Amino acid sequence: MKKIPSDFTYSKYGLTVRLVREEDAAFIVKLRTNKRLSRFIHETDDDIEKQKEWIRKYKQRETEGKDYYFIYFSGVRPVGVNRIYNITEESSTGGSWVCSEDAKMEESLATNFISTEIREMFEIPIGPYTVSKGNTQVLKFHLRMGAEIISDNDEEYILSRNAEKYNEMKEKYIKMLFNNQ
Repeated sequence: MKKIPSDFTYSKYGLTVRLVREEDAAFIVKLRTNKRLSRFIHETDDDIEKQKEWIRKYKQRETEGKDYYFIYFSGVRPVGVNRIYNITEESSTGGSWVCSEDAKMEESLATNFISTEIREMFEIPIGPYTVSKGNTQVLKFHLRMGAEIISDNDEEYILSRNAEKYNEMKEKYIKMLFNNQ
């Protein structure tokens, strides 16, 4: 497993991604305090200064290779964020996936594809992950992408990714939406 450098950027599918900075705090707060967008993620305070403080603490985890928080842009317009965290030699968790209300469907899908590509580039293992039981749209997406429900509890499903099925479905979406970018 390799560490992601602090100046990391990657462009694909019409998006550019980089690691979150303090200057991104207002956009993150806007996403994470939007009632519709954030109903299945941990609640966030609407205080931008508190978000900046959280980012400063996160940056230490980033330096240690334990947590990576990404922001995605279409041109100069931010469209979404997501994280790779709980990183160990055997596993990692993807989450905090939120795209803005004005993000196109293709942009939202691209953030997922890029996150997986980053994990592959830096040899970050993909482990089981959770989806809230009420988040039927995201659950359907992951099942369509080849994930399997391996367990559940009162609040969430635990899924496992089938890499072969995921890559097969990803290629279909790419051909349909991105003309083989």
